Amino acid sequence: MAHEPLLKKVAGLLLSVEKINNQLIAKARAKTCEGCPQLDRNSKRCKVCGCFLENKIVLMTNKNPKKLGRIEITHCPLGLWGDKVIANLYRQMDGKDPL
Repeated sequence: MAHEPLLKKVAGLLLSVEKINNQLIAKARAKTCEGCPQLDRNSKRCKVCGCFLENKIVLMTNKNPKKLGRIEITHCPLGLWGDKVIANLYRQMDGKDPL
């Protein structure tokens, strides 16, 4: 898609609340996502939350577009970043079963 880079930049601006300054965390998140079957390899988007990988891995907090811009601690919705407790917190808020 020709507009994909622009879409990623817009998504990054809209979702970003606070970025991390730790490349080790970003690299670990990216490695986990790149090995996940829920990653759309063509668009580099998570099939679960719809986020662009390159944007989400560098965010400490973000605005969830599916929840009216709710500010969240950035997490893997499947708890694969070692953040299952955080993922379950938001799942509970959304009335979903825990992981």
